[in-house]
Amino acid sequence: MSAQSTQSTLKPTVSLRDRVYDYVKGQIIEGIITPSDILTELNLSKQLGISRTPVREALHYLEKEGLLAAMPKKGYKVRIIDRQALEEICEIRCALESIAIKWAIKRITPEQIRALEENMITAERKIDQGDLLSFTALDGEFHELVAQASGNQQLVAIIMSLRNDMIRSRFFGLSKEGTQHALQGHHNIFKCLVDKDTALAETVIREHLEHLKHDSSKKK
Repeated sequence: MSAQSTQSTLKPTVSLRDRVYDYVKGQIIEGIITPSDILTELNLSKQLGISRTPVREALHYLEKEGLLAAMPKKGYKVRIIDRQALEEICEIRCALESIAIKWAIKRITPEQIRALEENMITAERKIDQGDLLSFTALDGEFHELVAQASGNQQLVAIIMSLRNDMIRSRFFGLSKEGTQHALQGHHNIFKCLVDKDTALAETVIREHLEHLKHDSSKKK
């Protein structure tokens, strides 16, 4: 992991814990922190020039979220998702997100429709700019917006937790082709919402997640 200065990379408008969380997560996505690296409170606090408390809180949160695995008396490592687990996660997501989009079709508001449109416009711009890391965040936001439109917060929490697991399997080797295909999936999902096409929605969700699973598996 690079020991370069990181003071300027931390966002000044949020809590220290959240700044550390965003920083470490970003480093994992970019492949700077790899599965072979061991993260410790001491090293990160020195690297970031802050106390150990917010670092400890951020690492605990990342562990709770499933992004990191604790190593007793050593620190933390990036948790890798194997192929079998990825298959299972995809199936669960298909079931849950099929429910979410059916409820969202009935409950989505004009404001939520506009938010989804803005998300896709921004995502397309980021892909054109070659900013695949930003697309990963926008992809998560899109699925969260659809889940939020379902009106069920428990469903939102479960879907986003499972999505974090799938993201980890895609952290390394993000491709422009893969992100473009994912964005097309978003457009297809959006069309089902606008057209209120409940019959097609489940098929569209499954095709989208199956592609993400395939894209993740071939990077292993």
